[in-house]
Amino acid sequence: MQPTTGLDHQTAAGPHHRRLAIFQGIISALAFSLLLAGTNATTPLLPVYRHLLGFTPVTMSLTFVCYVGVQVVFLAVLSRPSVVRWSPVLLCCAILAAILSDLSMASASEESILFGRALAGVAVGLGTGPAAALVVAAFGAGGRSLSATGNLVGAVVGTVFSQLSVALLEHRVAISWTFEAHAAACMLLFLALLVTFGLMRTANRKTFGKISLEAGKVRTALAANLFPVFIGSLAWIAISLAITFFPSFFEERGMSDVKASGMIILLICCAASQVGSRRIGRIAPALSGVDAMALGLLLIVSGALVGNEIVAIAGFGVFGVGIGIAYRLALVILTKGASPRDHGALSSTYAAITYAVAACTVIVVGAVGNIFGLVSVVTAVLVVLLLICSALVKMAPRLADERRL
Repeated sequence: MQPTTGLDHQTAAGPHHRRLAIFQGIISALAFSLLLAGTNATTPLLPVYRHLLGFTPVTMSLTFVCYVGVQVVFLAVLSRPSVVRWSPVLLCCAILAAILSDLSMASASEESILFGRALAGVAVGLGTGPAAALVVAAFGAGGRSLSATGNLVGAVVGTVFSQLSVALLEHRVAISWTFEAHAAACMLLFLALLVTFGLMRTANRKTFGKISLEAGKVRTALAANLFPVFIGSLAWIAISLAITFFPSFFEERGMSDVKASGMIILLICCAASQVGSRRIGRIAPALSGVDAMALGLLLIVSGALVGNEIVAIAGFGVFGVGIGIAYRLALVILTKGASPRDHGALSSTYAAITYAVAACTVIVVGAVGNIFGLVSVVTAVLVVLLLICSALVKMAPRLADERRL
């Protein structure tokens, strides 16, 4: 009779441990999505800030830059593989930072909003790599696109909830209620994370205790995938500009239906295209996402110029599908074959790059908007994005490439 091996023992004790590991992966994904829900709850509130607090285009851009600037610093620090061993602790700290951000945002003054956005950057910067590593540890390659998919799922939830608050409540009440409710949800999830990580502490030490990827290899992976990272950055520039300026732009053009529903439709389509990306790839493997971005931008520009809200809203949907496919596909290509530890480092690096580029673009557009006016500058931005996407359609990575990874 053969002696029992460690593998046999793990198999015997496996079902309970496996269920707990899967639950840890699920709750980590929920935590990441909840972090992003809080940061995106600001989107429907920007026109409110503009009217209630007198936000200029530069101040509006600062709500994005304060968030992303701090976030990029934390993402850069956490891109070191050695940090990923602290994934459970870092994810818990991220939730606590999100709660502090919510309390600051609920005060609804210019200073507290900008400070709260900076704290939100701390939260997402702390949580991105650790959440990705924990999910990949639970689900393997199927969890590789968490950083992209969880981002957009959270964005949908946060934006829809905030938009409903704006529609149903007085403006100051809507601001405070949105962030107080998010803080309560974060606290409940924080308690669940503490219990789960406590039960999984031994397994997590084994999973994340060894470091297999050196910083030089991170740079090697980036160098080998510069163009996909560029496409991911373009997608994040597009969605960042949309989040920051499009609602106010369409409000000033008198297109209230587009202002209220355009971003929600964009984010829903983003999330749906990421979740269903593999299925879309089987049906239309030649799609790159950039092609849909170009078509969506064409519809948005056309709808804005002629004042047709239906065309503009349709454009938001197509634009969202393109952003979702392009951003996720770039991340999947970058992290192909990566272990849970390696994935956490690479996803943090990818997010840091794409967010930093987007932040620089948003602040430049905000500054130019202060000089030439929001409507003129956003119109020009839409046209420039359309031209860039059209030029890149033939060269962009395609969904068929994912099937070869």
